Amino acid sequence: MPAAGASLWERFWAFAFYQHALLAGVMVALACAVLSVFVVHRRMAFIGEGISHAAFGGISIALLLELVFPSLRHPLLRQGIVAVFCVGTAILMGRIGRQRRVGTDSAIGIALTRITPSSRIATTIMTPSATSRPLRSHATGSPKVTAASSSAV
Repeated sequence: MPAAGASLWERFWAFAFYQHALLAGVMVALACAVLSVFVVHRRMAFIGEGISHAAFGGISIALLLELVFPSLRHPLLRQGIVAVFCVGTAILMGRIGRQRRVGTDSAIGIALTRITPSSRIATTIMTPSATSRPLRSHATGSPKVTAASSSAV
């Protein structure tokens, strides 16, 4: 425990959690610095946004499947569907990008425009009263609503 008259930095370094957090942050920064050169060089800077937006489509499909098949109502299954959707999007981006007629950045944009409408279609099909709170909570990340909808499952 730091002394009563210790400075802010001395109090900060007294806890192992903060030391580990700083070490992890430095390691992530170094890894990202090295990998970002290759990502930008291969024109894949947009890939994070493409895959993250594909997750919205995966969430919508998972919630739609839960409405159709109530036995599928399990958080791990929902996360698995989202993961499969994101990996499928990444594979689609890779396949489109391997064609010589389209650049990698264009392939990411093409895949994004093909995958994202699935979330809109799924939300249009769902009834607002049954799914508006869970769907909005997953789309916006509201922890109160997400916790309430997950606990009801």
